Parts: sequence; structure tokens; C-alpha cells
Amino acid sequence: MNEPHFFDANEQEWMPHPQFAGILTKALETRATYPAASVQLVRVEPGVTISRHTHPLETETAYVLAGQGVITLGEAEHPLLAGTGLTIPPGIPHSLTNTGAEPMELYAIHIPPTR
Repeated sequence: MNEPHFFDANEQEWMPHPQFAGILTKALETRATYPAASVQLVRVEPGVTISRHTHPLETETAYVLAGQGVITLGEAEHPLLAGTGLTIPPGIPHSLTNTGAEPMELYAIHIPPTR
């Protein structure tokens, strides 16, 4: 990447996640615009769960912008609230459930990129 890449999430439509029902995303950076990472906004509707999955190569960092939920790492559950976040190394099974009445929104970074 030799030039700055500007993005405006306000101009993007929420898109259905290709793997998880009830999850919407806005891709801010992809492999095409930033070869080292993918960056996205993620919206999890109330009561929806991102099912248990593992990233074999990617480290995932997620920061909660709005809402609340519970992340399950292996067998342990941890609350997530707006203003909190975590980094998950590759190979750790995890899932996320929105436990609130409002959509949960996250800023998520995957290194290397998933998209």
C-alpha cells in the first residue's frame, strides 16, 4: 500500500455476514486495501450468537462500541460491555452472544486478514 486509504463507515450499508446469521458487518479494510489486516464494524442483534469457531492463523482483537454480551473462550464465559475489548490468539475456540436488548456493535481487527 503506497497511498493512504480513507473509509467512511457512514457511507457503507450493513451487509449480512457470509457465515453467521443475524450478524451484520461493514468492511473498513480488507486484504485488498490493507494486506496486513482486516478491519470491520460488526453488529450483533439482540439474542443472537456468533457460534463457536476458531481462527487457525488470525489474531482477533475486538472492542465493544455499544451494547453488551458474553464471550465464551473455551469453556469460560466473560462479560463484555461498551468500552471493553479483548485480543484472542489463533487456535482458541470462541463464541459471542448479545445478552442485551439493543444491538451490540464491535470494532474488529484480524491479523492476518480474514477477508
